[in-house]
Amino acid sequence: MRPTALSIAVHGPLYCLGWILFAVLVLNSVKKADAAKYVNPSPEGNSWAPCQFAVEQLAAEGNGTTYGSCLACDPTNLECPPKCQSLIDSTYKSCDGVYAPQDDYFDASHTLNGYWNDNFGVLRVLAARCGCNNSLAMWRQRPSLFMLSKSLRPARLLRPGARSFALGQHIDDSQFSAFSLKLSDDQREFQQLARKFAREEMIPKEKHYDQTMEYPQEIFEKAWELGLVNTHVPEKFGGLGLGSLDGCIVGEELAYGCTGMATAMEANGLATAPLLVAGSDAQNKKYLGRLVEEPIQAAYCVTEPGAGSDVAGAKTTAVKKGDKWVLNGSKMWITNGGVAKWFFVLAKTDADANAGSAFTGFIVDADSPGITVGRKEINIGQRCSDTRGITFEDVVVPEENVLGDPGYGFKIAMQAFDITRPPVAIGAVGLARRAFDEARQYALERKTMGVPIAMHQAIQFMLADMATGIEAGRQLTYKAAYEIDCGRKNTMYASMAKRFAGDHANKVATDAIQIFGGAGFNTEYPVEKLFRDAKIYQIYEGTSQIQRMIIAKEMFSRQTMDP
Repeated sequence: MRPTALSIAVHGPLYCLGWILFAVLVLNSVKKADAAKYVNPSPEGNSWAPCQFAVEQLAAEGNGTTYGSCLACDPTNLECPPKCQSLIDSTYKSCDGVYAPQDDYFDASHTLNGYWNDNFGVLRVLAARCGCNNSLAMWRQRPSLFMLSKSLRPARLLRPGARSFALGQHIDDSQFSAFSLKLSDDQREFQQLARKFAREEMIPKEKHYDQTMEYPQEIFEKAWELGLVNTHVPEKFGGLGLGSLDGCIVGEELAYGCTGMATAMEANGLATAPLLVAGSDAQNKKYLGRLVEEPIQAAYCVTEPGAGSDVAGAKTTAVKKGDKWVLNGSKMWITNGGVAKWFFVLAKTDADANAGSAFTGFIVDADSPGITVGRKEINIGQRCSDTRGITFEDVVVPEENVLGDPGYGFKIAMQAFDITRPPVAIGAVGLARRAFDEARQYALERKTMGVPIAMHQAIQFMLADMATGIEAGRQLTYKAAYEIDCGRKNTMYASMAKRFAGDHANKVATDAIQIFGGAGFNTEYPVEKLFRDAKIYQIYEGTSQIQRMIIAKEMFSRQTMDP
């Protein structure tokens, strides 16, 4: 009988479905058999347990690269060079201290996959040493081992960015076998602490400080008591020793509260960055130690009336006389200038040299004779941040306060910017997030045409773009900060983060006012202040245009932009 079109339409799909189910059952039985074979891989009956123990130990130690020289070891006769033999034996004892327990396990397949690539030979050797016969064949069948994930629980590894607080050392990410954006418990606790502080202490007083332009000393001291200021000071000098990423997590929350107050708190980070780059232990103990012993401020004196982003155009000079240096010149737009107890000052010490060798960095006590602090500048935004001009007239600086070697000041200042631009970028992210929250809430409450304006597509699109840019800016900033914590050059990423986050904060603040409409143009709501506060993020620590120049320079210096 000839099949009709109706019968084909009805029975055809059922026929295909039957074959698909049959294929799935066959494949599943093959996988189960394959897994069962490797639970007991050797004809002599040796179990997987000894090999599992070896793999777990290697994962736990997290230092597989140490064993790179052992890849040539013969897994069948166990004849390894003495050095490799010792390294393998130490697998069960050694720990490099960088890795810390976390709050969840990675999937076995993800963890092992990374170790297959880096430590294949070592795993074979360890398997053989643990009594797994036919180990070479077994390891070559590594995909089958992933079926054992129920019995194999690799030791917990440190996630990128999830380092313990106060380690005071670089992250070694060479052994990461998975990627997670989850914060560690310590990072989450600091984030919640800063968030609570911003909402309970900063936001209720932001309008007062914006209108009076007073320096927020009370807020600064409370934050200092909680450990939210000077988080970057190493443990050896009395600080918490938090990494750049850790500081950014805290900084975003403070900026959410008020960027004027946050800038007053974070300015110490800018002033101390040159010391972290080139300071001696004696200098750091004296000047960084003072910041953690009492709630005082420091300031970074580089910008001049005729030299902003063009740092090489600075005119302040320092002349050596005997065992001392004499400074003369003027600095401008110095944050914390009127409250700082000491300054980092960049001065020209060789008029004939190029910019890379013409400048020297100095640590200058604020009470030194010859220093004149100018009037507080009245800015359109971040008004409680103390911004002033500083004049140096025959200011004597002792030799021990020279930072690094003479002629290295410009390099030190530029390296300091690599450290401080991520905190500035995350400040812009925090401001953008606050403006977004204010606009979103208003859009849900304000009604037009009988519905909340959040129901109108035009408003939805604006809010969607705001949220997308905030997430992108945060992750780009985290990348820039993470590179610092890993001890790698982050110049390009720092400029990318600063440029993108600064520009986006201005767009978000502008669109927030647009969503508020006429109410946004009034001081009753906070978005007008956020709009004013946002502009400086496109200017200080290098304008958005300067950041693009840096990005282009770094981009063309690379062979590719491959990640």
